[in-house]
Amino acid sequence: MGRSAKYDTEKERQDARKEWKSQYAKSERYAICQSSHAQLMNEYRGKMLRSEQNRRAYKNRHEGPYKGSLRLPYVPTFVTALAALPLPRTSPLFRMHYHDEDDIAEDDTLVIWEHPPPYSDPRCVEQKNLEETSTQLHGRRMRLQLDLENSRLAHFNRLPREEFMAEIHGDLVDHLTQCKDLRKLLNQFEALSTDHIMGTHLLQWKARRVVDLVVDWKALKHDQFKFVTVYGDRW
Repeated sequence: MGRSAKYDTEKERQDARKEWKSQYAKSERYAICQSSHAQLMNEYRGKMLRSEQNRRAYKNRHEGPYKGSLRLPYVPTFVTALAALPLPRTSPLFRMHYHDEDDIAEDDTLVIWEHPPPYSDPRCVEQKNLEETSTQLHGRRMRLQLDLENSRLAHFNRLPREEFMAEIHGDLVDHLTQCKDLRKLLNQFEALSTDHIMGTHLLQWKARRVVDLVVDWKALKHDQFKFVTVYGDRW
């Protein structure tokens, strides 16, 4: 047997349903349910907002384009031309000093050339084979640069992206200023003099640093992965 109809007509059923809704809306259970729902929705909205904020912050830090106010300085053509000159990488002297595991920073026979001319040290004056010395210096400078960039990469992992970019920008401006000052200084010396020849080799290396820093800055402006890729390709 089936249950008998509770309402005789459809209108009675609808009226009864409206009355039940009205009574339920006034009940304590309804108030608790509404409060719980509102709390859950607020928590959900808050969670989604925080998630979106975190996503944007991560993208700006690690992936998105750099929005800082720093701009690359103009790099003169003489700097890019000097930086493009090839290094004697196949030379045994170059490889020896590049792979030297001793403390090359304290090599007295080469450190005397690590400043702008004039080169008044007696060991500089007595040096006859400048081409050989310059090859050794290129290997030494390349090794010192590798050590510096290894340290800088570890430093990069500890700093916010914007702060690290500001450091690169500062180094770039400093090296560019050194290039300009050294070029003016070299005009004081005869073209075939020891001061001019070895000063030009020093200028070449400073120019290489400028160009490398420009590449680093542009890569990091794009994103951190581009910067690490550039570093890996260089070394």
